[in-house]
Parts: sequence; structure tokens; C-alpha cells
Amino acid sequence: MARKQSKKFGWTIPVSIVFGVVIGAVLARNPWAVQRELRDERITTQAELAKTEKAHVEVIRNRAKQDSPTYQEQAARDKGYHKPNEVAMPSKPEKAAQKFAPTEPPIDLR
Repeated sequence: MARKQSKKFGWTIPVSIVFGVVIGAVLARNPWAVQRELRDERITTQAELAKTEKAHVEVIRNRAKQDSPTYQEQAARDKGYHKPNEVAMPSKPEKAAQKFAPTEPPIDLR
């Protein structure tokens, strides 16, 4: 008699396993989607952070350049300032050539 009863309920175990796997897959889908969204957000944030760090480094370099005595002296010379007892010379040869170039065409004396 016990043998008949076990055959009667023998199909419930495989059905229960399949049902459990389906329910588990459905319930596990949401955490994977959340993890995917968090990963995408992390990648985007890392890219923005790298871009911001590059901009920050560029600002620091520019500030260091502007604070250097060489840059300050060159900027002052470009504005026309010069040291006491120093003859003011143009810092670029093109400026000197323009300054001393004749403005009128030469006169033909033939």
C-alpha cells in the first residue's frame, strides 16, 4: 500500500523543483538589473572624475606657470615694462622688423 501512495505523489517533487527554479529566476532578475545600473553609474562617475582631475591638473600647471618669476618678467616685457637702466628692446624679431621697416615705397631717381 505504501508503494502505491509514493507513485501517486512522485510527480510533485520534480514539479516543485521546476517551480522553485522559475520563481528563483524571476526574483533574482531585479537585483541583477540594479547591479547593472550601479555599474553603469560607476563607470560614468569614473569618467567624469578623470575629466575633472585633468582639468584640475591643468589649472595647477597654469597657476604655477603664472607664479614663476620667468613668466612674470616675460609678461611685463610683453606689456612694455623694462628694468631701470635697461634699453627697451622688442622681445620678438618680427616686432623689430616691423618697427624699422620703411613705411613708404622707395623713390625711383632715374
